[in-house]
Amino acid sequence: MLQNSRAHLWALGLIAVIALFLFKDLFVYVIKWDSLDQYLPFRYFLSYASEGGQPALWLPYQKLGYPVYGDMQSGFWYPFTWLHVLLGGYGLLSFNIELLIHLILAGTGMYLFGVRMGLHRVAALMMGLSYMVCGHIIGTCHVYTFVISAVWLPYVLSTLVAMQQEGGLRNTLGFCLSIHLFVSGGYPAFSMILFYFLLGYVLYQLWRSQDKRAMLSRWTGITALVLVMGIGYLYAQYEVFPLMSRSEALPYNDFFYHNSFSLRHWWSFIFPFMLYTDAEYFASDLSMTNAYVGLFTFFWAMYALFSSRHPWRIGLLVMIGFMLAASAGPDTPLRLWLYEYVPGFDLFRHPALFRLFAVLGFILLGGIGFDEAIRKRDKRPQKALFLLGLGAILGWIWLYSSMEMPSFKDVWTHVQSRQERSDLGRWAHLAFLLPIAGLLLMGSAMLMRRYSGSGAQRALVALLALFVLELGLQTKLSIPVTVVNRIERNDHKEAIEELPEIMDVQSVDESMSTLNRTTLGGWMPGIWKNLGIWKRKTSTDGYNPFELNSYETLMDDTLRLSHGLVHSESGTIKELDLGRDMIQADVEMSAPGEVDLMQNPYPFWTMEVNGEKRPLLEGTERPAVFLESGSWEVGFRFDHPWLKRLFWLSQVTFLVALMTWLWSTAWGGKRKPEADASGL
Repeated sequence: MLQNSRAHLWALGLIAVIALFLFKDLFVYVIKWDSLDQYLPFRYFLSYASEGGQPALWLPYQKLGYPVYGDMQSGFWYPFTWLHVLLGGYGLLSFNIELLIHLILAGTGMYLFGVRMGLHRVAALMMGLSYMVCGHIIGTCHVYTFVISAVWLPYVLSTLVAMQQEGGLRNTLGFCLSIHLFVSGGYPAFSMILFYFLLGYVLYQLWRSQDKRAMLSRWTGITALVLVMGIGYLYAQYEVFPLMSRSEALPYNDFFYHNSFSLRHWWSFIFPFMLYTDAEYFASDLSMTNAYVGLFTFFWAMYALFSSRHPWRIGLLVMIGFMLAASAGPDTPLRLWLYEYVPGFDLFRHPALFRLFAVLGFILLGGIGFDEAIRKRDKRPQKALFLLGLGAILGWIWLYSSMEMPSFKDVWTHVQSRQERSDLGRWAHLAFLLPIAGLLLMGSAMLMRRYSGSGAQRALVALLALFVLELGLQTKLSIPVTVVNRIERNDHKEAIEELPEIMDVQSVDESMSTLNRTTLGGWMPGIWKNLGIWKRKTSTDGYNPFELNSYETLMDDTLRLSHGLVHSESGTIKELDLGRDMIQADVEMSAPGEVDLMQNPYPFWTMEVNGEKRPLLEGTERPAVFLESGSWEVGFRFDHPWLKRLFWLSQVTFLVALMTWLWSTAWGGKRKPEADASGL
């Protein structure tokens, strides 16, 4: 067991080292697109607004304010968010470090899943590395919740398998913790898909079980623990959902199935670099067209499909086919059928989201295939690898002899420029990749031959090295496209610090776009869309799909918006201060009248005047109070004590479950040896 543990530690250390090397740009550049526009600002707000150990509940700086706890993408209910806040809070660099930690966790989770399946440790390691840099994760690093869902999915499935195989407190707690992390931090669409999968799994197991009462009792307990850990998150969605602008079914139109993953995008399973050009042909968002699993992973997945007798083979094939059909959007009827007949599937768009589960299936098949090939010392893959490599070389020669296209040097120049897309064309990109793929495939064929004879251990190490080389090449080509911006982090930081401070007493509707966008000689991408959070300036601006129904009504009141956050037609705002869930103002009333707060109305706004509670006016479109003539200290407070109690109940339950899991892992008894005791 000690020897096995050391081998696992070496494998996990290798995953971390490779991640640090491949993603070293995260220490220099800022993250791209939505992560910079939304996920970092939301967490940055929680960092500075949550003082004294209490979480901030109301975000006043964006779209005239909203309850941040109700935004499923804010990270409010995700334990990692608060760990990060406790360790010093979010910034441009620390957010990237958290992302890097999650990438390592993704690789670790898939490796442990492979070990749980009883696969050879090298096969499990290849699975972990493939998953860490798979197309879903690399393509959507800018949508942090997509990454979080992908990170915890292998842990959910691995602990589910462990419960089935062994039972026990440790595995049950591990499953509950994984579910909580997956749901509280991830994208809701993935939670919905996983819910239906688990529901089907439980019903199937209940049907097969001879002791149905015990099975039902067990899953009732698991469900109860998951619900207690997630009770705050679930209540928040119950409370906010009717007040959201996107609480009804989306129309099934071009907007709904935009960003589909169609047949032409299948090149990305092995050559994602091909898709970083010819935007009109591929006709989808760059982040949604990448389903990379690795050249060798894809090969071994095909080998498993045709040569393996593994019991999961057919099930994985069905899952891959189903998810690819759903991800194709209008190209197949499946997405429309899900939209019409499965509850909840009409609330989210982006059909390409389903490809995550197809990517997972291919990687699992790849691990199964490689495991069987090296255990059986099968010689058939040698010829297949060599012929595919030779075919790649011949294909490269044919492309250059039959088509006019840029040279290898031209493509390399584009790669060094770190541009998102090129105008060189998909065939030029393919021609750049084919000779490299050919050499790697033929090299692997020779190493497989050595593995079948003497020197098996060295051949296995060399095979792993070629595997890492191919993954590294494709990942390095993708990082400038969908992971990091070309502008360095320090330049972004300096640009933010140099922007003028804007006091909240100025007009609420002053657009963030009026600020300096010419820093560094041009518009700096990304961070400007939610600059109000960074500068602590309330604004009608904001970049967030989460929006309250009342927002559009307030936006029509241009007269009051042009005045300020707190406004009165009958008085003057002398001084204004924003605290956690509190907006205070000194008001000089020249005549009796209303004092309005230009924030979205919400049930938990309360009012204090000169330190005493006052009822808010009823029937107004915004929080308001009526005051007589004179000087007043006015305080609008967002007070939701029940929500705070649920927050602490959720966090404490998670911590208790986590500590119990750690105790049961370390001292709760010996673990059964893995099926595979061999390896590096």
